[in-house]
Amino acid sequence: MMAVPIETEPTFNSGNPAVLFDVPDLLSVNGAPRMFDIHPDGQQFLMIKGSSVTSENPLGPQINVVLNWFEELKRLVPSP
Repeated sequence: MMAVPIETEPTFNSGNPAVLFDVPDLLSVNGAPRMFDIHPDGQQFLMIKGSSVTSENPLGPQINVVLNWFEELKRLVPSP
């Protein structure tokens, strides 16, 4: 993660980039969403960092969403 100082007045001017910290596993991998975001105030980061995120598994652990589970429950356990 890098930071670049900028000035907007009287004209746009950018300074030299500086490394803030090393986060190689937080970057987008194979089109997966990035694993960080910047707070609207521009002063804070939210990061998800885990050993389960790899190039083979860029999204990390899987989440399953089950639809109509109550109907399946009624089928499996009929009420008297």
